[in-house]
Amino acid sequence: MQIIRNFISQNRGNVVIEFALVLPVLVSLLIGTFELTMYVLLHNKLTRIAGTLNNVVTVQNLTREKLQAILGTADTIAQPFDFTANGRMVISQIQNEGATDDANNMMISWQESSNGGVSKLGAPGDAPNNVPGDLEVTGSQTIVVAEVFYNYTPFFIGGFLQDTALYKATIYVPRRGTMNSLLGEDGG
Repeated sequence: MQIIRNFISQNRGNVVIEFALVLPVLVSLLIGTFELTMYVLLHNKLTRIAGTLNNVVTVQNLTREKLQAILGTADTIAQPFDFTANGRMVISQIQNEGATDDANNMMISWQESSNGGVSKLGAPGDAPNNVPGDLEVTGSQTIVVAEVFYNYTPFFIGGFLQDTALYKATIYVPRRGTMNSLLGEDGG
């Protein structure tokens, strides 16, 4: 009986047991906070890439080579994320063929991609699908759509969660001409 009373009255080691119970919860909170922060940061970076590059594209008439050089800067903006390995980008120009008021005459005039990106809008010469905001181009309007794709893998808990395909798109109106063709192509 005395042995049992001594065992119950001993409190040495309680802190170690409590710490062992709380440590996994604290580590999980720390890792979860880090992963959430990185995910939000990546969303912000992708929005910034689409907006910044589309802004640069729409303020000038471009050659295809210059457009490719602009698309190549996405990796710098995306740091610390590896855009070259996990990201793709597509810039497309949409116009109303014949400059009519019929939105069914919308057409992708030209398109350029980086890292093998494939547009959700379609290919040049096609009527665009999935235009962000269901925007319609009529009359002599033209728009430039920048699409950014990224395959996100969590840093620490990648084995527990699936990769997530992220997509961001921005729409800008050309501020210099119509940009119906790139310079040096089809009278651009």
